[in-house]
Amino acid sequence: ELLYTRSHLVTAARAHGLHAIDMASRSLVRCLRLLQESQSARRLGFSGKQAIHPSQVETIQRVFLPTPEELNTAVAIVEGMKTAAPFGLTLPGTKSQVMIDAPMLKQ
Repeated sequence: ELLYTRSHLVTAARAHGLHAIDMASRSLVRCLRLLQESQSARRLGFSGKQAIHPSQVETIQRVFLPTPEELNTAVAIVEGMKTAAPFGLTLPGTKSQVMIDAPMLKQ
């Protein structure tokens, strides 16, 4: 299992402000396997996955592109921080009930 190595790669990439791209899947015909590998990579914190065949691109994009809900949340956070940040404030009370401050905004 490569869990430790993959997790370490994500952590090191993030620490240096880099994107972590997951290794390519060898599965060319089994789309379910590619989908599961891509979902696992996203949960681990990877920001993308290598493709070795054009048929893999659609599945990988579907997993790694932000959903409409994620985009709406990001827009709400950015807009809210425009109001709060000049005063040195954080942004409480998003849907997820997570405190939002400058490092979270950068994400």
